Amino acid sequence: MREDDGDTSDLLIELRLPPRAKSIATVRAVAADVTSRADFDLDAISDVRMAVDEACTALARLASPTHLMRAVFSLAGGYLRVDISARVQPPDRRIDTGGFGWHVLGSLADELSTEHGVGVHGDEVVIRMAKKSAGG
Repeated sequence: MREDDGDTSDLLIELRLPPRAKSIATVRAVAADVTSRADFDLDAISDVRMAVDEACTALARLASPTHLMRAVFSLAGGYLRVDISARVQPPDRRIDTGGFGWHVLGSLADELSTEHGVGVHGDEVVIRMAKKSAGG
C-alpha cells in the first residue's frame, strides 16, 4: 500500500475472498486502512467501513458459494472508489435498490451504482461506490 514517503496517490488494491461473514471483516479492515492512510477524516473512514460492510453483506446473500467475491479499492484525485462484485446464483438475482440496505449505502457513499451481468459469464453483480476525502 503506502510507501515510506506517504504517497497513496493512484493506489489500487484487489481482494478475492469467499462470500462469507468472516471475509467481510477483512474487506472492512482494508477499507479503514486505505482511508486512514489517505487522510480521510474519522467520519469518512467510518462511512466507508459501514458502506463496505453493507455492500459485501448484500452481495454475499446473493453470491454463489463456490465462487469468490471481489473487492477493488482505487484511490485517485481525492476519491476512494470501491467496486465489490460477486457471481450470483441463480444468474438473474439482483441487488434490491429499493430496500433499507441500499438506502443506507446511498447515505454513506458520495456516488453509488449497481450493475448486473458485468462478469465474464454474465451472471455477476457489482456495487460501485465512491467517497471523496475532505481534503480532496
